[in-house]
Amino acid sequence: MTTGAFARLAAGLELAVTAVVAVVAAVASAPDFVLGVVVGAFLGAINLLALGWLCGRLLGGSGARWPYGVLLGGKLVLLIALVYGAIRVASMDPIALVTGLSLSALGIVMAAGWIAVRKLELTT
Repeated sequence: MTTGAFARLAAGLELAVTAVVAVVAAVASAPDFVLGVVVGAFLGAINLLALGWLCGRLLGGSGARWPYGVLLGGKLVLLIALVYGAIRVASMDPIALVTGLSLSALGIVMAAGWIAVRKLELTT
């Protein structure tokens, strides 16, 4: 399994968990909290997909690899700016936003478990 395929699997699992968390949050809390969770999960999924693509190019590409390293740094700066903007400008609940972003880690763990059970190897 390539790093890009792993990132797509992890992002898909993250979004599936997000759907469940959003339904539970909609029943148990305010709509603002649900919006924060969904926006955070969306940012996390996009970040995960970009990370998988850039790391795949950085590790497996031939020729100049430094531009992908620069793009990884730019991706991190963009993520920080988007989170800051969501909290300061859009006045989203920070706990909800971080909860949504944290679902990326759960997606990665679930995807790693899935490939471990199937005895697959990560390739570039």
